Amino acid sequence: MKKITFFLLALFLFACNNAATSAGVDNSSPIITADSKINWAGKYYFEATNKDDLKTSFDINIADLKNITLVYVGDGEKPETYKKLKGESVSENKIKIIFNKSYEGLGEIYLEKVGKDYYISGEAIYYINPGSDKMLIKKKV
Repeated sequence: MKKITFFLLALFLFACNNAATSAGVDNSSPIITADSKINWAGKYYFEATNKDDLKTSFDINIADLKNITLVYVGDGEKPETYKKLKGESVSENKIKIIFNKSYEGLGEIYLEKVGKDYYISGEAIYYINPGSDKMLIKKKV
């Protein structure tokens, strides 16, 4: 009985998949292009001081999502400049920028537009202000 149930289930799933494919339904994840919804081009600046009075800042210049320059200053250290970065859309109003893979999660940030405001988030932001991983960022057009 178990074999028959399994066979019928497999047959049903196969038939559903074929019906969706022949009907032109795309079962893959949709690709959302943030630049078609939001104009990300511009200059963004964020600066904050952590509980140890060390300053962290991000100076981001986005020409387009395939040409981003980011200057990162972590804990009052020397500025690190990253050029020709790419932004990856994660939703209609949010992009991810990986600026240093060797930093693992700390080497990526997110920019998000909510209403008229822009926010920066990610692990690097969380460590500046534990309990909140999202903070306002200034955008200059």
